[in-house]
Amino acid sequence: MQRTDGTANPMEQRVDWFFVCDVWGGEPLIREPAKCAELSWFRLDDLPVNLPAHERLALDALREGRRSAVLTFGF
Repeated sequence: MQRTDGTANPMEQRVDWFFVCDVWGGEPLIREPAKCAELSWFRLDDLPVNLPAHERLALDALREGRRSAVLTFGF
């Protein structure tokens, strides 16, 4: 995803990468507790309300079956 906050500030011109994992092992752990308060699983059709808008856009694309979508946000 290429995204911006809508300004010309170069620090706000970003690229985010989202990956799909179909198989994994073990339990996920919070490795940076100072940066993360909680780790939870959610169904794609029941995401939390406070999800950042650009992340919701990526997860909506995944829910709709667009696994290799190129996304933009804020332009």
